[in-house]
Amino acid sequence: MSNNFRTLINHPKSKNTISHEHSLMMLGSCFTQNIGKLFKQNQFDITINPFGITYNPLSIAQSLDILLSDKIFTIDDLTENQERHVSLLHHREFYFEDEFTTLLYFNSKLKEAREKIKQIDFLFITLGTNTYFEYNKNKLIVNNCHKLPAKEFTKKEASIEDIFDKLNQSLNQLKSINPKCKFIFSISPIRYAQDGHFANSINKSTLILATQKLMNEHENSYYFPAYEIILDDLRDYRFYKEDMNHPNDVAIKYIWNGVMNLMIDEKSKIIIEKVEKINLMKAHRPINPYSDAHKKFLENIEKEISILKNTYKNIKFNL
Repeated sequence: MSNNFRTLINHPKSKNTISHEHSLMMLGSCFTQNIGKLFKQNQFDITINPFGITYNPLSIAQSLDILLSDKIFTIDDLTENQERHVSLLHHREFYFEDEFTTLLYFNSKLKEAREKIKQIDFLFITLGTNTYFEYNKNKLIVNNCHKLPAKEFTKKEASIEDIFDKLNQSLNQLKSINPKCKFIFSISPIRYAQDGHFANSINKSTLILATQKLMNEHENSYYFPAYEIILDDLRDYRFYKEDMNHPNDVAIKYIWNGVMNLMIDEKSKIIIEKVEKINLMKAHRPINPYSDAHKKFLENIEKEISILKNTYKNIKFNL
């Protein structure tokens, strides 16, 4: 009988390890945001969800297609809702009071991500749900409904074939532009239980089978077991937020350790250790911010940052 009292996920390490010399992009659910922020905090060159949090694979494919095209957002891409101008192609976190500011922001983010995707070494894709919504007015697959009236949308479910066909086409297009790019897939551990837990199980199973099919098609792709770690290893509600659905900070940190163990190279692990030390120093709250002791403390931080940047040329140390 095992004395571990838990399910250990024995998953193979990635053959293609990630280092600070690589450029990364992450697309997908809010789980992607959490892990992406940890990459960013640890000074990796990373672009996170240029269209905002994206839950369904068809919208992820649509985002990739836009990034790989010459599209520019115009007033026709905006919808007015309660005196706000929103884009159904973006998450609801992006909104501004006027059309000009909205379009300026969207096109600025688009230009930046479009330049990045041509040179990235790794693309992370985290699938959250196979449920998606179609805007009745023009049959557009939307990233977010922005709390517009439900009657304006049709709720649909993507099949394994739908997901594979759309994402495979987008990934092939990316490979034609950026042949060196490798793909890392994961399934969001957050339950999509609006339609019940049985429906959620079917939902996640569809995503898993579609992911397997994509990985069979694309060599040098890798599956990171975020879904399995949360549901099997961390099988306890103390690892969840108050909604009993989203992983809490302890769980996110545990997943991050899994990322480091399975995908990060040894040199970058040393860099992460040094960066985390500096981040802790920067987070320190002084008793007297005007004291000589605190000024000396700040000088020591700058010295540590300078040493790190001089030792590792890829580190810019942007927070």
